[in-house]
Amino acid sequence: MKNKTFSFAGLTLRFESENPIADSPLFSAFLSEKEPECTVKVQVGALPEKRGEAECTGKRSVLYLAENGEQRLFSSYFNARANGLCDYACFERRGAEGILYITENTELRDAVLMNAVGLPRLLLEKGAGILHSSFIVYKGEALLFIGESGVGKTTQARLWEKHRASLLVNGDRCVLTVQNGVLTACGLPFCGSSEIAVNACAPVRAFVSLSQAVKNTVTKPPMLAAYRAVLSCLTYEPRSVFESRAAGEVAMNAVNGARVVSLACTPDERAVRTLEENLWQE
Repeated sequence: MKNKTFSFAGLTLRFESENPIADSPLFSAFLSEKEPECTVKVQVGALPEKRGEAECTGKRSVLYLAENGEQRLFSSYFNARANGLCDYACFERRGAEGILYITENTELRDAVLMNAVGLPRLLLEKGAGILHSSFIVYKGEALLFIGESGVGKTTQARLWEKHRASLLVNGDRCVLTVQNGVLTACGLPFCGSSEIAVNACAPVRAFVSLSQAVKNTVTKPPMLAAYRAVLSCLTYEPRSVFESRAAGEVAMNAVNGARVVSLACTPDERAVRTLEENLWQE
């Protein structure tokens, strides 16, 4: 397929290419026929020159802002042979249109193109943010497990899937957004190593900050601690003034729009019962 349109969390992107765009696993569920908000023309060949004021936007991406409002986002990868970073793409954007320049040795694949256009920033511009979390839907509402890597987010999500027949939407990420005044979690095609990425949305019931314990207890953290817990799980570049402010607004919407609880838990059904009693049987 040469042209593809993807839609999730209120963002619709269309890629137009003279060369076929290879499929990436799980992306087909997010193909759409909606009118795109941003149309990206893919051009294979040499990358444009870097000009304008540089804004650091990531370890392997740099955004250049020109005075005429043009943005150029250069993306790179680590080349072991050269022992350094090599640019592989440049997304040149002005308003709702853009050109994505891709080097000839880069494979045209859904995931590669989506990364090269700076998806986290595009979502932040719409007031939405990517949250590292395990995302399930239970009784029509989203439950988002957050916390440090290895704390058991996927384990808790799987327990709810097993013992409460909940829907596991994404094992690694979701998009937080506000739809019709309601804080909402939406699926997206990136899911880390979980291999689970369902195209679904649900109003957020609660954020659950996890820690491991021998006894299950639920507590409510102070507002500032809750805000920091959510913010720490959002994808943004802290050295970018715009992204820092936008992520802060997403986190504030989150703590104002849903409950944030801390769950010290065991890796079994007892944790499910404790949390369910706290959130649904008050």
